[in-house]
Amino acid sequence: MNMPLGKPMELFTIADAFEALIKMGPYIGRLRKWSKVSIVDFAARFKNPFLRKTMENLVVPEMGVVFAMITTAWMNNKTAGYPIGGSLEFSRQIEQRYLGLGGKIHYNSRIKEILTAESGGKTTACGIVTSNGESRNATYIVSAADGHSTLFELLGGRFIDQKTADFYRDELTFPSFLLLSLGVGRLIESESSSLIFPLTKPVYIDPSTTITDFNIRIHSYDPTLAPKGKTLLEAMIPTRETEYWCSLRNNDLSRYKAEKDRIISEVTTGMEGRFGNIGEYLEMKDLSTPASVVRYTNNWKGSFEGWIMTPKIGFSQLPMKSPGLNNFFMADTGSIPEGDCLPHS
Repeated sequence: MNMPLGKPMELFTIADAFEALIKMGPYIGRLRKWSKVSIVDFAARFKNPFLRKTMENLVVPEMGVVFAMITTAWMNNKTAGYPIGGSLEFSRQIEQRYLGLGGKIHYNSRIKEILTAESGGKTTACGIVTSNGESRNATYIVSAADGHSTLFELLGGRFIDQKTADFYRDELTFPSFLLLSLGVGRLIESESSSLIFPLTKPVYIDPSTTITDFNIRIHSYDPTLAPKGKTLLEAMIPTRETEYWCSLRNNDLSRYKAEKDRIISEVTTGMEGRFGNIGEYLEMKDLSTPASVVRYTNNWKGSFEGWIMTPKIGFSQLPMKSPGLNNFFMADTGSIPEGDCLPHS
């Protein structure tokens, strides 16, 4: 299936829609069929326990299996993949392009409020206020921040339609996560770049999360992430205990740091059955938590994306306009399907 990826759906003309229908028409039935089956239900069909576990870990288990199919198809068609240098280098290229076009970037300027003005019976977005009280006027406002933060905090919940409000109240978001990064002073080249394997013993993470298996990425394919002869290991541990981690950091910082150290130690020891004594070669270790996600991005519930595309949601679209507000646009991680940019005018 050749999906029309040239522009977001809200910018489609009649000709674009007709072309998309021609390209996708033959596949609509199968898309609907597999969007109604969750990954965890699909995985349950497999008799082999290792293959079943692999399927369950493709993405979050509640998601419709069709989205895992689409992602792997993109990679097979070379329209999706991993950028050398990772997300930081990818972001820097966008930054340099923007600066080269004459743009200006004000870092360390968290936004506290989006200003609006009334004129001729219309409400228009007209500027922003930073957390240090600095105001800036603007003709247009484009928010690439978290959707919940934008709509309910920066705009005070004044410009939101009922369907979007219902989504925030009822639908399941992606979980938050702990991100473990380990710098190992030796090469690990004989393993796959992505592994799922059992730990030597369970590791308690937080009140609702104890892991027995470990899903790890071995960045031996990216020479920019570690010095020559060394390897970066990375693992994302999903959790829905954002409030627990934020409360722990805010109220007992020493215990927060101790818990991070404990998890790093226990997980590293638990990996020895697969990698041997990697603790002996450990040169760098870092663990971020849901509290880190909230501090740096203010993502709602510490989620790493927006809503999970469950069989219930499927290919649903949220309204493309924020009622009653002009000159305002959003491009955020709180939209569905993943990656859509929803303009609000």
